[in-house]
Formats: sequence, C-alpha cells, structure tokens
Amino acid sequence: MIISVVGDIRTGKIQPTLTGNEIVDNALIANYSNQLQKSLEASGCNVTVTPEHFLDLHNADSDKYI
Repeated sequence: MIISVVGDIRTGKIQPTLTGNEIVDNALIANYSNQLQKSLEASGCNVTVTPEHFLDLHNADSDKYI
C-alpha cells in the first residue's frame, strides 16, 4: 500500500502550505512521513509513505492520501 502525505501543494489552482517556507514545510512533511511509516511498520503493515507536493487526483498513484 502506498500512502501519500499532502502538506504543501506546489502547482495548480490551490496551493496550501504549512508555514509558507518551502524548506521548513519539506522538513515537517518528511519527518511526519518517516514517523508514520515507522509506526505502521511496527504494527506489521507493509506500506510506503511518501510526501506529495504535486497533487493530481486525476493521475493518482497512491492508495491513500493524508
């Protein structure tokens, strides 16, 4: 299963950010993604958690979005 964490979208009509600082947003989303993956793996789930910066639901690759 692939889970994408959406926190800042860099293209398109809607471009929400967490802090407005791309470097800080990258670090926050990467840390959250890493911690989520570790927690899910510890529970026995076979998942890949990735940050998503270019959300396009018409070409969705992930099974779940957060």
